[in-house]
Amino acid sequence: MASIPVDLLNPGQVFACLGFLEAAEVLLGEAHGGFNWKYAGNVMFELRAQGNHNPFDAVLGFLAEANIQRWGPFGYVDPTPKKKAQQEGEGDTDEEDQTADGPPIELAETFPAPEGDPMALPVRLTEAIDGQTRTLNLGHWADESSRNNFKRTRGTVPQLPSPGQCCAERARRRREERAGLARRRSQSRRRTGSIGSRISERS
Repeated sequence: MASIPVDLLNPGQVFACLGFLEAAEVLLGEAHGGFNWKYAGNVMFELRAQGNHNPFDAVLGFLAEANIQRWGPFGYVDPTPKKKAQQEGEGDTDEEDQTADGPPIELAETFPAPEGDPMALPVRLTEAIDGQTRTLNLGHWADESSRNNFKRTRGTVPQLPSPGQCCAERARRRREERAGLARRRSQSRRRTGSIGSRISERS
């Protein structure tokens, strides 16, 4: 059983706890969670799942390391990227793409919507846990329910990155932050060892 503090008056924290519960069920199985407010002012969200993993660590580690892949129905084809002629004086007038390649796409027979929307394709996160590949689908905005489609901002801004690209960028930044933290720790250990050596020599 693992636990984290939570403010029950903060809807964002409450929904985050439910997200941990759902992700732990998908990734680890047999997830059970609940709020423990036995001690006033120290409410905890408790979570357990199959195996010896800390469910919170397992979910966060999965999100940090997962491969991001767009998800579309069979027959879906990305729209032709916008092109723009080269400016005068830079050679001939050959056209070149303005859009960068996005994450790879997986076409599947099962899809939450009748057709794929290039501005709101679901994404799949995949990563191995205990040697087994786990998959987490993110696509509630494309399930054709009464809810509004996924929006990244107020209004449509086509030049913004797709949801899959946003997830990939966040995962890349987390990996860089973890690598930087590991380097700083290594440098700190080396400096500590060097200081200890000089102290020993003086004594």
